Amino acid sequence: MSRLRVGVVLALVATGAVAALLPTSSSQASPQRRPWTHRLVSVKGELVDHWTYNDPAPCGAVGDGTLTLKFQLVKPRLVTLIIDPSKNGEPNNTLGSWIVGIPGPTGGIRDTPALPASSRTTWVDNTTQRPPEPENDCTPTDKTGCGTATVARGSKTTIGGYNRRFLYADLSGGLFAPRRGECGHSQVEIFDQANLVGGPREGQLLIRMPSAATVKRRRTLTVVGTSHKRTTFADCGSGASCTDDVTRRVTVVFKHL
Repeated sequence: MSRLRVGVVLALVATGAVAALLPTSSSQASPQRRPWTHRLVSVKGELVDHWTYNDPAPCGAVGDGTLTLKFQLVKPRLVTLIIDPSKNGEPNNTLGSWIVGIPGPTGGIRDTPALPASSRTTWVDNTTQRPPEPENDCTPTDKTGCGTATVARGSKTTIGGYNRRFLYADLSGGLFAPRRGECGHSQVEIFDQANLVGGPREGQLLIRMPSAATVKRRRTLTVVGTSHKRTTFADCGSGASCTDDVTRRVTVVFKHL
């Protein structure tokens, strides 16, 4: 066999070996044989709720406070960041979607699952008590749960494709009420509580993406999503009124491989 023919055979064998290592299509993503494209370097997020509470009853609490939740990705993750024309993210979407993917169990690409995150929550309660009824005293307000607490385990963040223009960010397992003791806090109970935090009806935080060409060309891609919503409740229970002024922000950094 000539030297030229040997070289061709070896090249074909090498090409076949590499192709066998690449993911193939699955029902969740149609792109064929795509390797990793990016490293998900960091995810950093924050939710801040400036709240007020006004209980007109004797000894009722009146004033304001702040709930601050911060979280970040524990460690980087290799992902495939592409637009998949077969993926339908948001409801009624038929135009495909961005996907932050990993290899599927039977080949192809699937959505990256929720990833471990560290989170820290701080509660501030500035409320005071209204005067008591004549000849009565008020039971002192318990604020032993105020301060900062860290979640060592259990918090997870999700970064996924929403449609062709947006990714979305979400968080599960963060602290929204003190574990021990009491402290006045907001009405917000979860990161994607749509009626209080804004965003789409599912409550995720949307992150606008540049064009696919820009994503492919840029060495380091930093994208940011924000939301803001102020809600007033005429009755928060027992005749009290309250407000929640919620701002969310998430910054995601990808590095092209």
